[in-house]
Amino acid sequence: MAMRKMCLAILAIVAIPALVSVVYSASQYIGQIVQQVSQSGTWNVGLSTGSNTVGKVDQGTGGASAWKVDGSAVTQPVSAVSLPLPSGAATSANQTTANSSLSSIDGKLNSLGQKASAASVPVVLASDQSAISVTSSITTSANVTKSSVTATTTSIQLLPAEATRKGVECTALCTNTDYVFLNLNSASAATITDYPMSPCSSWVPPDGMVPTGAIQVIANSSSQVVRCVSYLP
Repeated sequence: MAMRKMCLAILAIVAIPALVSVVYSASQYIGQIVQQVSQSGTWNVGLSTGSNTVGKVDQGTGGASAWKVDGSAVTQPVSAVSLPLPSGAATSANQTTANSSLSSIDGKLNSLGQKASAASVPVVLASDQSAISVTSSITTSANVTKSSVTATTTSIQLLPAEATRKGVECTALCTNTDYVFLNLNSASAATITDYPMSPCSSWVPPDGMVPTGAIQVIANSSSQVVRCVSYLP
C-alpha cells in the first residue's frame, strides 16, 4: 500500500510541467486584473504614434451643422465672387464711360483756335436764357460829313451835338505850331487842361464809344486848325 502511494506521488510531480503555461514577452497574457479607481485632478492620456483616434467630430450629414469659430483674436480673410453695392455706387462700367467722355473733352480743349462744329465742345443755352446783347464790330455809315475850325485862345464849338452819330475822328493839321485841347463835355467850354492834341495828331474815341454831344476846342496859341469827320446814318 505504501508503495502505491509513493508511485502516485512520483507521477504527480512528473506531470506538473505539462499543466503550467510558460509566459513569454509580447502577446501572452495571464488572466485579467480589474481594479476600480476614482479620478483626482487631471488625467493625462498618452497616444502612441500611428493612426490612433480619440473620439469623433461630426458636422452632420453633408455638413448641415455649422461650426462656431471664434476669430476675435485674428484677422479673418474674406473671399467672394461679388458683393452687393449700395444704391448709386460707382461701377467699372460707369468709370469707363466717364473716362471716355473726359478724354473727348480734354482733346478738344487742348486744341486751341477756331474749329469746325465736330471738333468743338458743344454748348447748349438754357431754355429760359434771357436775351443776349450782341454788338457788331462792323459799323456802316451812308452819311459822312466833314468840318474844319480854326481854334483860338477862346473856346469854340468843334462839332455840334448829334444823337445818331455812329463815329467821329478829329485831326490837328501838321501845319499847326501849337497844341489844341478838346472838351467832350458839351455843357462847358474847353480849357487848356482838357484832352491835348499836338500838331499832326489825331483823336478817335475808345472802341465801342461814340460821343453824341457837342465837342468844344481851344488852342494854346492862336490859329491852330482842327478838322473832323463824322459818320451819320
